[in-house]
Amino acid sequence: MAFPGTDVAIADLERLLVGRSLPELSEERAVEVFLAYACALGDEAAIGALDRRYLAGVARALQRGRSHEIVADAVQQLVATVLLPRRGRPPEIADFTGSGPLAGWLRIVALRILLRLERRDRRAAPIDLARAPVPPPDDPEFAYLRRRYNAALQEALADAWSAMAPETRVLLRLRYRDGVGIDEIAAMENVHRATAARRLRRAEDLLTEQARALLRTRLGASDLDIDSMVRAIRSRIEISLSGIVRA
Repeated sequence: MAFPGTDVAIADLERLLVGRSLPELSEERAVEVFLAYACALGDEAAIGALDRRYLAGVARALQRGRSHEIVADAVQQLVATVLLPRRGRPPEIADFTGSGPLAGWLRIVALRILLRLERRDRRAAPIDLARAPVPPPDDPEFAYLRRRYNAALQEALADAWSAMAPETRVLLRLRYRDGVGIDEIAAMENVHRATAARRLRRAEDLLTEQARALLRTRLGASDLDIDSMVRAIRSRIEISLSGIVRA
C-alpha cells in the first residue's frame, strides 16, 4: 500500500469526484490524486504522508535566497490553504487532478502565498513614482472590439476560464496576476525554461480558443470579427485576464 494507515471510504472518494473529470493518469499520478483526496477528507495518515514526502521539498524550492522566516510562514499558510475546508466546498487540495506532479502543484500554490507575503512586506517601502512604469495606451483595434463586444467577450472569457483545469488557472495567475517570470515558474515546476514557456503558451491558447468557440456560438459573428477579436485577445491577453483572474 502506498500510504500505510490511510483509511478512506470509497463512497467519500466518489463524493469528491462528482462533477469532476480526471485526465488519463499514470500509476504515479493516480497514487498522488488518491493522497490528495484522502487529505481533503481529513485522513490523518494521508496528511502525515503529505508532510513527510512533499512539504520539506516545497520549503527547499522556495528558499532561493529568501529568509527562513518568510519561507516557514509561506509553508505554514500553504498547509492551511490546501487542507482547511472552504465555505461550502472541500479543501483546495481536492482541486488537484493529477495533470502534473503533486510536488509541482504544491510548489506553485506555495509560491502564490510567498509572493503575497513579500508584497505585504514591501507595502511600507516608499514608491518612486518617477520610475514607476506607465501603462501603455489601448490598442485601437482592441478598444473598438471591446466597445462593440465587451460584455460578450468578458462572459466568454469568464466561462472559458471556469472550464479550465485548476493547474492551468494557477499557471496563468502566476504569470498575469502575480507577475512571476518564466524562469521562476520553471524552477517551481522543476522543468526547463522552454518547457515552462510552452506550457504557458498552451494555457493561453486554450483559454483563447475556448473563448473563441463560445463567441462564435453566442454571437453568430463573422469569421473576420471573431479572428480580429482573437488577435486582440492574444496581443493583450494580460488586459483580458485582468477581468477574470481571481485571487
